Amino acid sequence: MDERQAAIQELETTLRTVLRSIHKELDALLGDQMTMAEYHLLKLLCREGSLRISDLAHHLGVSSAHVTNVTDRLENKGWVVRRRSEQDRRSVVLHVTDAGRKRMDQLQREKEKYFQRKLSALSTESLHALIDLLKRLI
Repeated sequence: MDERQAAIQELETTLRTVLRSIHKELDALLGDQMTMAEYHLLKLLCREGSLRISDLAHHLGVSSAHVTNVTDRLENKGWVVRRRSEQDRRSVVLHVTDAGRKRMDQLQREKEKYFQRKLSALSTESLHALIDLLKRLI
């Protein structure tokens, strides 16, 4: 194996390890109150406003059945509500509750602190270089 191929394999392993570590630590940050799927759905609703289940599924790249399942859990926790669309009574629209927004705001602050700690060893210049390099892979 040549040096470039070895470097590519090391990069693959390192990226996988870093992403797995971050995912595990973010799961711990969410705790028992929320799954990662619930977090992503609630975050999208907070950012985009009220959306239909089919629109959420499209944005998240998952099935409507999956979004319905996650929505049921979020609704049981009091973080979202379903309402009939005023424009199309056949359509159901999801809305974030005040409690859901408060929980998301709290999680966003905790996530920011997490990344501040996680990336504290890197200078701002190094962060920009890393961002530039990773963007080249997209």
